[in-house]
Amino acid sequence: MLVLRAADRGRSEQPGIRSWHCFSSGPYYDPDNVSFGPLVGVDQHAVAPRAGFDWHSHRGVQIVSSVLAGTLRHEDVAGPVRHMSPGSVLVQSAGPGIRHREANPSDVEELHLVQTTLVSDAAPHVEVVALPVVLGAVIVDLHRSADFEPGALRHVFVASGVFRTAPGAAFRAGDSVRLCPKDSFRAEGNGELLVVSVEG
Repeated sequence: MLVLRAADRGRSEQPGIRSWHCFSSGPYYDPDNVSFGPLVGVDQHAVAPRAGFDWHSHRGVQIVSSVLAGTLRHEDVAGPVRHMSPGSVLVQSAGPGIRHREANPSDVEELHLVQTTLVSDAAPHVEVVALPVVLGAVIVDLHRSADFEPGALRHVFVASGVFRTAPGAAFRAGDSVRLCPKDSFRAEGNGELLVVSVEG
């Protein structure tokens, strides 16, 4: 079991956007922290009103964008403009290549989201769904508590609130725990956990 505290994450900034990275990403590179199974990114973004990510490309990955607060506006070259609010999730399969842009359409409200990125050869596809998201052997879901038995690779990210394990360790928003298939993990709290599980 590996714990990464919120303050120890990589951080990057661009105009109107603050980002925190659980894995190497963009200008933040750590050769000892590039992946966990197929998971290569868990990035938390705070996007100011009317700011966003301009047109850019991805390939060979699937990206699950979970909105925590505010509204996410998504546009890609293949489909209609989509708007996501808390409770909805954008799933993008890049395949050999996908080009898109994402922004905060609000004039007053900040956008908070977590983007989970997985290595994948799935065909290009974009859809808005509700959790849980099932991508082959990978499941992405929100939990109010954690009671995980051994058997799967799991990345547990505290999206909000405070959680405590039986011995009394506290996990707060932005903290994450990586669990190998032999690990069990139990925690209770008052927020939400974004959990990526890889079965098999």
